[in-house]
Amino acid sequence: MPDASAATATAQEYGTSSVGKNQLKNIGTVTELISTKCLASLPGCDPANAVVAEESAKVPTFFARVLGIKSFNIKAKATACSYCGVKPLDIMLVVDRTARCARTTMGRAIRPALT
Repeated sequence: MPDASAATATAQEYGTSSVGKNQLKNIGTVTELISTKCLASLPGCDPANAVVAEESAKVPTFFARVLGIKSFNIKAKATACSYCGVKPLDIMLVVDRTARCARTTMGRAIRPALT
């Protein structure tokens, strides 16, 4: 992302607003905010190394109308970053499903069934 204005233009081009290539006909008006920023925890920030796309819309419902809900307000936010040719980052995801970490929504430990 050496050119922040080109990155912003590309994000707008592929957005879901009325001028974007991914616009949705049945959604209505989509509010879109595209910005660039510097993520200090990542390398290559001169002056920006990330593009942030935020979109919001009022979406009509179909089945929820039975309950009197005619629409929902939804929001989506995505951040894309570039390392500008420097060493890529290693990312690790750890999922711990042991009994000491398994809890119900009330905070109680889940006891495994004895077989």
